[in-house]
Amino acid sequence: MLAQWIAARGHVAVHVLNLHLEEADDREIWRYAIRESMIIVTKDEDFTSFVLTQPNPTPVVWVRLGNCRNPQLLHGMSSIWEQVEER
Repeated sequence: MLAQWIAARGHVAVHVLNLHLEEADDREIWRYAIRESMIIVTKDEDFTSFVLTQPNPTPVVWVRLGNCRNPQLLHGMSSIWEQVEER
């Protein structure tokens, strides 16, 4: 749902399910994002540690809205989207 929302705003966005990475661990997803020059948008705090410990990290948008339903997630993202795009 979030990937579609981001894509509707003119960005390339793909969910891990569409990349057949649903069973991948975080490191594999991280390596894929680096290889493909992608930004990771995640609710998973683990990716923030990669940013802090890896040389030349891929950008990560850490969504900190807690456990919420899609409408709340999209509302939260829409309220900060302009700042996300600027960064």
